Amino acid sequence: MNILFKHAPGRVVCILLPLIVIVAFIVSCAPEKKVRKRFEPKACIECHVEKLKDLQLNFVHAPAAEKDCEACHLRHGRLAVKTFVETNERKLCYRCHTDMAEQMSKTGNVHTVLIQGLCTPCHNPHASQNKYLQKTIGKTLCFTCHDRTPFERNMRHKPVEEGCSACHAPHGSEYPDNLINSEKELCLSCHDYKVPGFKGAHKHYPVEDKKCTGCHSPHSSTNDQLLRESVHEPVQKLACSACHNPADASDPLAVSKSGDRLCYSCHDREKETYEKKYIHTLTKEGKCTTCHSPHASDFPKITINYALAVTLNLKRSRMIKSLMTRFLNLHVQYVMMPMVQITLLY
Repeated sequence: MNILFKHAPGRVVCILLPLIVIVAFIVSCAPEKKVRKRFEPKACIECHVEKLKDLQLNFVHAPAAEKDCEACHLRHGRLAVKTFVETNERKLCYRCHTDMAEQMSKTGNVHTVLIQGLCTPCHNPHASQNKYLQKTIGKTLCFTCHDRTPFERNMRHKPVEEGCSACHAPHGSEYPDNLINSEKELCLSCHDYKVPGFKGAHKHYPVEDKKCTGCHSPHSSTNDQLLRESVHEPVQKLACSACHNPADASDPLAVSKSGDRLCYSCHDREKETYEKKYIHTLTKEGKCTTCHSPHASDFPKITINYALAVTLNLKRSRMIKSLMTRFLNLHVQYVMMPMVQITLLY
């Protein structure tokens, strides 16, 4: 064989070359083995084409801008069910907004809607024409949840016209009612307590260290000077000394008499009606201000909340009903029945 390759190399090439060509041709004509591809999901936007218009708005949420729908949503296939990677809305948002989560965990007073675990009553999750993805702007947004009535009475506080955020933090704060500062400092940012006009309006009493909202509505009122809806008569008449020491006394804001003795110095008629066998414990103990504000309130009879106002009105209604019933019974007994008897005699 070696002798064959040694003495006839041309002959070997002539034999092998056609064989190589034939094999190469056969291999090239063989059917290609198909590699089975894995399932490739459709892009969400291919079906949810209506969301494309959101991408044209002024402010687009980062996951929406990146078309990363699965940052918040689970795929649903042909069964169109809205599902999320986190069922609690607030926790879903906090997956990305970790700074907000940390801030709210340290905040003493949190907006009610956030406590309820909601963000979308104020923010659009995809896009908005307004900054911070707000659904609308200013107090209009607040009025989607809050009743307009207490804010739109005849006399309106100027900050209400400017917008709620002039005084309130939208998510929460360290101060009651989500105020952006303490009540005293907040009022002082606009009102100068030292000017003669302010002092004169308060009969020179040092009210600057007390709660302004004890007498004034911070939003709106039907009364002048934004006084609350139900005002104690001495406050209406600016007769502060009717209850308090004189303005030039060493302790001017102290009351001149203690407990119910002060109240009964004017409300002597009410005292007579309370002299019954069974008396409400608070009334017996002379704790009038447990239920009533000594200055002003937005509820009837200067009660400190609506529930008390309703209770007192019901009590009054029952008393009137009882008096009417007694009157009708007496009328029947002494007027109607004698007339009927006289008629029968004739």
